Amino acid sequence: MKTATALLPRSIIILTVLILLGLNGLIARQTWDAREQALLRGEEGQALQHRLLFAFAEQTLRGYDYIARDLAERVLPDNPDAELYRLKSLDPMLMDILVMSPTGVTEYWSGKGKPPAAGDRDFFATLRDDPSRNIYVSPARLSRAHKGKWYFSLSRPIRDAAGNFKGAVVVIVNLEVFNGDLAGILSFEGASLGLFKSDGQVITRLPENEGNRQVKIDLPSELLSAAEGQVVSVENISPFDGKVRRSVWRFIPHYGIWVVISITRDQILGLWLSELKGTLLIWLLCNVLLIAAAIAMVRAAQRNAMQMGILQDMTAKLEIQATIDPLTGVFNRRHFDSRAEVELERTHRQHTDLCLIMLDVDHFKRVNDQWGRQEGDRVLQ
Repeated sequence: MKTATALLPRSIIILTVLILLGLNGLIARQTWDAREQALLRGEEGQALQHRLLFAFAEQTLRGYDYIARDLAERVLPDNPDAELYRLKSLDPMLMDILVMSPTGVTEYWSGKGKPPAAGDRDFFATLRDDPSRNIYVSPARLSRAHKGKWYFSLSRPIRDAAGNFKGAVVVIVNLEVFNGDLAGILSFEGASLGLFKSDGQVITRLPENEGNRQVKIDLPSELLSAAEGQVVSVENISPFDGKVRRSVWRFIPHYGIWVVISITRDQILGLWLSELKGTLLIWLLCNVLLIAAAIAMVRAAQRNAMQMGILQDMTAKLEIQATIDPLTGVFNRRHFDSRAEVELERTHRQHTDLCLIMLDVDHFKRVNDQWGRQEGDRVLQ
């Protein structure tokens, strides 16, 4: 009994450790699964945002390409400036439309007054110097005609039947309005998006800042081997904020533009991390309560073991007092009666004989009378 009682606190500790291991393992597994699900949801949301961004960019470029191609191929009306102004007024995203001569002089434009010099601009010079080019999309540039305004442009060459360069049509897009429409698409909190030329020059990037413009970055090496139309996922350090970002890229080959949306892993896991705080609180509370309960049970078991030991000692002493004569140390009649009953039952059960020896001291009273009770007790002992 003492051994079993002593083992009880140890059993409680072992059981508590096993429960803690199982509980913590279950919570850790559920937490990890929730993290993986958050990553999956984030990647799916990012992919959806990228498809919307890609469709918007491609549709916008196609629309302005149609304007540029149409103006480059058809005969302009008697009042070209008015026609260009009409086209511009149809779309708030359009900053200007230019029709330029072979020498870089702006012959017609959608603005008022004298047009600014643009013969040195890349949207004209690139088409003039490269006969093989039929379209050019510029990176972000600061406007000369509209103070403080930024733009990107889409231009097409004007060629005669023999293919000789006769000028260019330039559609200039207001980046402020363009980015506003992009921001309306971007519902993924904390994400960044951008349009980059194939050589790494920035057309636009959100969130906006001056450092985003007129810069050139090194595109991820994974893009070099991407097949046409392939969506490429890359995880690398952003050249803009220095954070590790997961980015999704896709190329628009006709315009030589990469469309990208990126987000940090922490932003993808933001919701999971906020939920994790509650999970950790519950986990800590469960551990504390379980350990506190185990400590209370161990202490109760120890107190119980101590009390049980005292009770066992008292029971043993009472049993001795009940069955052993305190003077002689031999068993008394109570013990004799209980043993006699057991032996009689065994004799009847096994059909054997039973012997009983009785001893008596004759004339013992004389000892007490002559020598006193103490001497009598010594005789009995």
